[in-house]
Amino acid sequence: MGKTAIILLVSQQTIPNVIFLKWFFKNNMQTNVDIIFVSTHKMEVDEKSDCIKNATNFMLIKFISSFNTIIVNENNMQQIQSELKKYFTKHSYQNVIANITGGTKLMSIAAYDFFKNLANSEIYYQPINDDLQKLNPTKEMYEVKELVTLDEYFKAYGIKTEYKNKCLFSFEVNKNIYKIIEKNKDVVNALRACRNSDYFKKKTKGGKLANFNELDEEQFTKVIKNGVSKKEICDLFSEFKFDSNAVSGEQIDYIIGGWFEEFVFQKIQKEQNIPNDKIAINVKIKKGETEQELDVVYIDTKNKLHVIECKSYVDGNKGSDVLSNALYKIQAIIKSGFGLSAKSHLYTMSVVNKKSALNRAKDFNITLVDRTSLLSNEDKEFVDG
Repeated sequence: MGKTAIILLVSQQTIPNVIFLKWFFKNNMQTNVDIIFVSTHKMEVDEKSDCIKNATNFMLIKFISSFNTIIVNENNMQQIQSELKKYFTKHSYQNVIANITGGTKLMSIAAYDFFKNLANSEIYYQPINDDLQKLNPTKEMYEVKELVTLDEYFKAYGIKTEYKNKCLFSFEVNKNIYKIIEKNKDVVNALRACRNSDYFKKKTKGGKLANFNELDEEQFTKVIKNGVSKKEICDLFSEFKFDSNAVSGEQIDYIIGGWFEEFVFQKIQKEQNIPNDKIAINVKIKKGETEQELDVVYIDTKNKLHVIECKSYVDGNKGSDVLSNALYKIQAIIKSGFGLSAKSHLYTMSVVNKKSALNRAKDFNITLVDRTSLLSNEDKEFVDG
């Protein structure tokens, strides 16, 4: 059997090429295939071709014979076609499959014009949120149902990730935790102040478990300025069945806000029936030298990434600042390179009705989900009562 060439036009948006490869090899179990990237100097500096390879490496190993890259000037149609002609004069293939979805408009036009006149060539293009179309030699439509995983999505954009998808409690427990938190707001705030203090950080350095019963009373009083006692904090630990003589940082983080992240993560997964490989909680990401942490992320059925920032409560003047900072943070994260279709959300258990916050969220294209949407009618009755 002769060789097949798959042509991929490279651009900042890498996911369309990843999806095309998954679709093609699912429907065409061919081996001895050459992948040919038509790219630019800038895209290669940004390692976009490598990102596509890394995202599909598990699959390509079985089918691919070699990778080749043709560097073109994206603003010069004649030069683009000259480079394509040069390559295909030296290399012959039984079949040529050209996906012209990526690249610039001029690259797509040049590639279409070239491959429509090349023997044994097929040309494909997929508009955003639409079916895959064969443009040449026949015109056909294909419904592409291939979904990318979170791992594939992040690799396609050159992002390294680390996450465990571990929750301390089940959804049945987490959906009611806010009732405990709201009855003990002062104690939770005191625990947060303790957790953030230099004194406490030294006591728990290296992952040591914290014994709250043995904390120095004077130091504790300096840190906790709202009159909450150690006994009240220990009683709160008991509500969660945590041992106040040996509390982990993970357990403390859960009480001061982690419970809400778990609740949002589990609620979205349950309601949208999202597989485990397409949703994650507490994701550490690294792109270049920049490191960040995302509260909840998931891929929807249209291969769009959703990034969720969770803020349990944003009440009062201090909460208003927290909300404003969170909106700016998530906007900056989305702009840092997650693809054009990535969606951002901010979830909170507070009721947000300030026009300034609502307008800012709208301006930043951030979906703001508050208490009104999160709680069922039964839960709202508990709050109102």
